[in-house]
Amino acid sequence: MMNLPLLHKQAIQAMPPLMELHTQYPGKYWMPTADSYTYYRYLVGMVRALEPTQVVELGGANGLGAHYMLSNMPDDSNLYTVDIVNALSELRAQPPQRNNAHILIGDTRDMTIWDECGVDLSKTDLWFFDSDHTYEQLTAEWTLYSRHFREGTVVMLDDVLLNEGMWQAWQEIPQAKLLAPEIHFSGWGLVAA
Repeated sequence: MMNLPLLHKQAIQAMPPLMELHTQYPGKYWMPTADSYTYYRYLVGMVRALEPTQVVELGGANGLGAHYMLSNMPDDSNLYTVDIVNALSELRAQPPQRNNAHILIGDTRDMTIWDECGVDLSKTDLWFFDSDHTYEQLTAEWTLYSRHFREGTVVMLDDVLLNEGMWQAWQEIPQAKLLAPEIHFSGWGLVAA
């Protein structure tokens, strides 16, 4: 089974300096807040430490997290990001110089979006759950996607301390997990499948 404390430590050690992060994406989201720096730096550190061949992000928002992850993933890897709204403008505006970013528009609870693009979800090394931050959404996604987890899969969850529902959903996850609130003010969690 994955040693989450060790992986977490490796991800922190692999986090880039702030200016390196800025040179990867000198866009409008270069915000002067320590929390946003840590959040995006940790995404980069995790993909550098884990070296995944396939990443799935549920809830892509503006696409900035996907951009940073993809920019630091192995060249032959793929990143699939899905959001219910077509808001991944930043990933589209300044995509990394690769063709392995797959942007899907749809409800993360509608599994037909995956059938349409032909992805094998069981090959996913790293999952990032960051969609609607409610108990109902997270538990529905966990029920749908956890059946695709395999040994060695790592799951990152954002905002697990944001509200009571998210905290309850986090507590109900049966797999080994690590709470890392220092990564994001609203809570960060790691799960070993």
